[in-house]
Amino acid sequence: HKRPDLRESSLTEMLRAPDDGASKMYLICAVLACRARYPGVFQEGEYRQVKVAGGQSRHVVAYARVHGRTGVVVVAGRLFAALCGHAGALPCGPDVWHDTSIDLGWLPDDVTVRDTLTGHRRLVGATRDRSRVSVGELLRGFPVSILEFSSSE
Repeated sequence: HKRPDLRESSLTEMLRAPDDGASKMYLICAVLACRARYPGVFQEGEYRQVKVAGGQSRHVVAYARVHGRTGVVVVAGRLFAALCGHAGALPCGPDVWHDTSIDLGWLPDDVTVRDTLTGHRRLVGATRDRSRVSVGELLRGFPVSILEFSSSE
């Protein structure tokens, strides 16, 4: 049985009081820490379009910054009121995003992917189909996802 991640539950808790600025401060700190871990990606990397498909694709902004076999993928929701039906609602979880997905088929084989905000890691192998990654899973507890990837090859 998987233990709940403290960071992930803290993110969810922060969203319950969006006006106090804690979630915004956490996001800024996490992005700056990511930038410090991968200076080459941000100084010399190139932008790459990340394709989005599915019924809610117009509500997603997704792109990558890549330097060699290292990079960062950013996925964020947009037009929240139109997506959720009313202002103030946050687009988190599979019930909101349904079949919407991003294409990460271009990632190098056997790359380690780490969610910057939650710390979750996983190895993406050459045989795993990664061409469709669920936006609902990426945005399960927070309306932004930042995925770091690196490969030792």
